[in-house]
Amino acid sequence: MNQAKEKSHRKEKVRRKDPVSPERVEFKEGTLLFHSAHGPFRVKGVLRKPELGGDGLCYWLEPDRRQRLGTRFFIAVNQIQEAGFHLPVSEDEAEKLLEYFRNGDELRPGTSKERIKEICSLLQENTPWAFTRILFVLSHSNTNEQSREEREALQRSVQGLTAELAYVLKIPVKSAALRMRKSIGFSAHANQKVREALERVS
Repeated sequence: MNQAKEKSHRKEKVRRKDPVSPERVEFKEGTLLFHSAHGPFRVKGVLRKPELGGDGLCYWLEPDRRQRLGTRFFIAVNQIQEAGFHLPVSEDEAEKLLEYFRNGDELRPGTSKERIKEICSLLQENTPWAFTRILFVLSHSNTNEQSREEREALQRSVQGLTAELAYVLKIPVKSAALRMRKSIGFSAHANQKVREALERVS
């Protein structure tokens, strides 16, 4: 009887400790993350929620206190990038993103299917650089006809990139869109659909 109680007590102690392996956690408590649709969040902590599946290890994310109140999130550690949360770019990197519209990599000639494949792959990355590349590719398209995938990618990229540039550079979202339009405007072949999407940002 006493031995059974002692074993049960030992098991309970193990469960209470339940240490989190540091090498599995990329972001520490207090880290600022950004989401293209939800804005800035702070890592409140790392805990376990069995209902998430697997080992349940997840980030507890709360809206940054400088912003308006919003929804908290519990995101599995191994799905944080897939969910769209990332470290915000620096001011220098934000300027490099804008510069990329003017002097980006040379685009190789390809079919519309190849362009859509690249765009869909980039969209899954959920990063500012991926959004920038998507807009760069679309802005150099020689047709104003877009597939459903391209329209979705255009909308998400404009929303995500203008929001993050506005936050990092401390300017209104509309001003961020204007700076992007000016950068893209340096291209003689800037696609009208991309310009129109940026003009609609308010």
